[in-house]
Amino acid sequence: MSDTVVATARERIDSIAKFLERSHGTVRIIETHISWVLLTDDKAFKFRKPVSLPFVDFSSLAARRHDCDEELRLNRRLASALYLGLTEMTRGPNGLELDGPGEVLDVAVCMKRFPDEVLWSDLIRSNTLTTDHVTKLASSVSQFHDNAPAAAPGSEFGDFAAIDKVTRDLVRNIEALDLYCAPQGVGAIWPAVRDWLLNSLQTQQALFRKRQEQGRVREGHGDLHLRNVVLFQDVPTPFDALEFDPALRWIDVISDVAFMMMDLMAHRRFDLAFRFINTYFEDSGDYQGLAVLRFYLVSRALVRFQVMMLAGRQGVADPDAVGAADYLRLAASVIDDTNPRLAIMYGLPGTGKTTVSSRFIEATGAIRVRSDVERKRLFGLKGSDSTARQGKPSVYVAATTERTYARLLEVARTAVHEGFPVVVDAAFLLRKQRAPFARFALDAGVAFSTLACEAPLDILRDRIVKRLRRGDDASEADVEVLEKLRFVAEPPGADEPGLTLPIDSTDPEQIEAAIRSWATAKPAGASQSLNRAER
Repeated sequence: MSDTVVATARERIDSIAKFLERSHGTVRIIETHISWVLLTDDKAFKFRKPVSLPFVDFSSLAARRHDCDEELRLNRRLASALYLGLTEMTRGPNGLELDGPGEVLDVAVCMKRFPDEVLWSDLIRSNTLTTDHVTKLASSVSQFHDNAPAAAPGSEFGDFAAIDKVTRDLVRNIEALDLYCAPQGVGAIWPAVRDWLLNSLQTQQALFRKRQEQGRVREGHGDLHLRNVVLFQDVPTPFDALEFDPALRWIDVISDVAFMMMDLMAHRRFDLAFRFINTYFEDSGDYQGLAVLRFYLVSRALVRFQVMMLAGRQGVADPDAVGAADYLRLAASVIDDTNPRLAIMYGLPGTGKTTVSSRFIEATGAIRVRSDVERKRLFGLKGSDSTARQGKPSVYVAATTERTYARLLEVARTAVHEGFPVVVDAAFLLRKQRAPFARFALDAGVAFSTLACEAPLDILRDRIVKRLRRGDDASEADVEVLEKLRFVAEPPGADEPGLTLPIDSTDPEQIEAAIRSWATAKPAGASQSLNRAER
């Protein structure tokens, strides 16, 4: 599409802005590489640019109208309160106006206006994006994925051919940007990132197919980054789902959540990134997705790199402190940043194991798996479900405990194989429960630590009572359970493998000291290399 056509369309946008000013006052225009958004005091009107780019073609009115229809359908899944309908740009006796008589020149999606400062890209700049925000978003996205339609095995969506095409198109489009003339030396970084991505694409063919067969390819959001989430009426609300290409929307659910995780990392909020992905895994149980997480983190970083390079070429101003080069550098760091290690918790109910492990995952970029959540999952329950109300008395019998620890070890193996640190949040009160994890770490050649949480008995009782009263945790252990377990617990002994780190959970300095010790701990014995073929 020629520059002249785009310029003519922009003149119409300016005229519509003047039309809206007569009834709404000042109108602000935001420009991206593919759209113009007109903001009034209470509404937003999103027009597509009449552009033809490698990944989208909006050169005809019919194409733009279809895209608007799809945007409404898709976004009403997650943000129905924001999306009001379609609005037509018309030219009649009164000139250019919206929804007037005469010829239809263009069409826009009409949305409710929200304050700029509640967009997540603004919240993260103002340092007001919180752990609670990302936790709620992760849980809502997990539920959204559960309810979204899945691609059938053998479908064109999410099979290897589709992933191969999307990935190679991305590589081809990036290379067309003439990176060696780009600023900040990004051209020197690109070849290694490109080669890793294409190599991973080939070595993971069978895994991609398996993910589709397991129903992990769903009609997701497709563009879930910081600029596409808003804190609307105090609820994290994703909007602007990807509508223009089904192949970019019918994707592995891990590709969907990797976008948000990656963007948080790019904005140097690794704590929020790992809280987000851990909450998603705890809610979904899809820890096998760790096997494709690194691939999708790199892919998503490259998507943002491409978008921001294109915007820069168009002269579109970008207030974000994270630039195109930052996304490419992040992709390179994700490839190199593998630091597998294993920590297990130890402690009676109320000793703060989950609180301590939360701090560990945020500080070290670790994956966590919780016994209280996985135990309930064995019975089809969510972590927040009450087993008493669900009528599941067998949840806490010895046989279930054995199955639960076997599941925890399975997840730990997956995380270590994929190069991630992992924290297993369980009581581990018995030596026989700890031994298989120590053996695995020794065989894998990774550092093994036991994080032994403790606190005065009166504090344990008080914490348990308050936790049960709040009802906001997966643990259901009461004071009676505490009294029984404290007489059977077998504290870690000096003869047990690995590094034992005693942690008084009432002392933040001890928690931080333990984090530093674990981050630098060395393997206890001879290593046995792990590779993808051993899965």
